[in-house]
Amino acid sequence: SNFQRVVGDLIKNMLVPFFGVLVYCYFFWVFCCCIFFSNDAASNLLPTNLNPLFPYSINNSTNVVDSVSHAIFYNSLGLGAFAVQHTIMARPAFKKFITKLIPEALERSLFVLAASIILHVTLSTWRSLPTPVYRVPSLFDNYLFAFWAFGWLLVLLATFNIDHFELFGLKQTTGFTLSTSDGASLQTNYFYKFMRHPIMTGFLIAFWSVSMMSQGHLLFSCLCSAYIFIGVFMFEEPDLKTIMGEEYVRYCQHVPAFFPTGATCPIPGVSKESQKNR
Repeated sequence: SNFQRVVGDLIKNMLVPFFGVLVYCYFFWVFCCCIFFSNDAASNLLPTNLNPLFPYSINNSTNVVDSVSHAIFYNSLGLGAFAVQHTIMARPAFKKFITKLIPEALERSLFVLAASIILHVTLSTWRSLPTPVYRVPSLFDNYLFAFWAFGWLLVLLATFNIDHFELFGLKQTTGFTLSTSDGASLQTNYFYKFMRHPIMTGFLIAFWSVSMMSQGHLLFSCLCSAYIFIGVFMFEEPDLKTIMGEEYVRYCQHVPAFFPTGATCPIPGVSKESQKNR
């Protein structure tokens, strides 16, 4: 009927783009909160009037800690929920199922929204364990801070190496993109010429580049690093080999997963799927 067509056009042309933009803005704020959460030195550099915008801290949380074991349990529960959500919602079978229930254009934004909510809850309920495990000599503080900043910068830049706005659902909901390549072909330019997972490399650098490693930060870094390795080698890359076949197998043979070794990829042309399959 005409009414159903009007409603369908309204959802497609107004509500879907609005939802995509809203989710992206929420995601970007949570992402920034995570950056400052991961390094107290960065939070200390913020102007006082901006501190309330990024209120979470890995070592200075205001949440009550009953015991070390309780803190480990609740912190691990939050990070575990994030890992489970990422693992399930990124699988091709789940995507096929969910797009039978919602418009296909909303699938990625729904994934981003779920991940952002869980990460937000994890940061806001974090129980700090500030007791130092080790302290690097102060001589190296500035170098480690620079490595930390580089790690987060690599995370952000590597998303543009593929298609930042498709990765976080804006392209699907609004049509906006800065990329001129299609999403199916194997891309091995820029960062992906030297490592298969530069976004994960950035996370690993950022999580471990701290001058004072507290008990809580060590827990955070270990759990996140473990999930990166499990997610990449047990879920993401098997999916990619199934989807892309021999081309991705040869890419894996020539390019290291996380850290450059000097080798470059001789295969012309990483699929955007490689970062969405987690």
